[in-house]
Amino acid sequence: PLNTTAIKKINKAIKKITEFYLIRTEDLSLFHSKIYTYDIEINTLLEALNKEYALTEKKTGKDAENQADSIIKKFIKTLIKNTAQKHASDIHIEYIFNSSLKIRTRVDGVLSNTLAINKNIGHFLFRTLKIMSELDITQEQSPLDGRLTIPDDDHIINVRISIMPLVNGISAVLRILGRSRSYKDFTRILHSPAIINTVKSYIQQQSGMMLLVGPTGSGKTTTLYTTLSNINHVE
Repeated sequence: PLNTTAIKKINKAIKKITEFYLIRTEDLSLFHSKIYTYDIEINTLLEALNKEYALTEKKTGKDAENQADSIIKKFIKTLIKNTAQKHASDIHIEYIFNSSLKIRTRVDGVLSNTLAINKNIGHFLFRTLKIMSELDITQEQSPLDGRLTIPDDDHIINVRISIMPLVNGISAVLRILGRSRSYKDFTRILHSPAIINTVKSYIQQQSGMMLLVGPTGSGKTTTLYTTLSNINHVE
């Protein structure tokens, strides 16, 4: 970071302004493993899903379905952990019957394609998602809303799930509400001490209304949950 000559050459080469920071090797390795371990695990699970589905078609029966459901359950948990780790706000799953199965994530308000999965897994994926969210798996023509919590190290990832039937398929949106421990501290979402003090004084009032506005992924839900966590105490 102190080699200004090298930095100028890099900026000139890529035609952008860059910033450099010092970090310990062990911290970099830890950060790298947290981000990419889930990616590797997801790819491994996808391969297992494709293989297991091929076997399920041949074997049939409850044992075959349970094995496929077990892998899909682990896949869903890993997908949610990976999405939360990358600070994405939600996961979009769209299954067009006998056509395609797509998974997309939204980061900083931008929706991007993440995974294209074997379309034949779509039925198993949505059934398992409903079971994990304690929703009625027999309801296929009505919108469904549920909740899901995923343990992740010393955190709990809270997820709000909305499932919507389509004309020729079904879609689901998994809203990542964040890690439960993150809801205690305003400094994680508000960086100005003056603003934090103002907000804290407002939420202690006996009456009034606060408006939270902003684009998708800007932190409205996280701010709301943090506010509720700060006032949720016994007098």
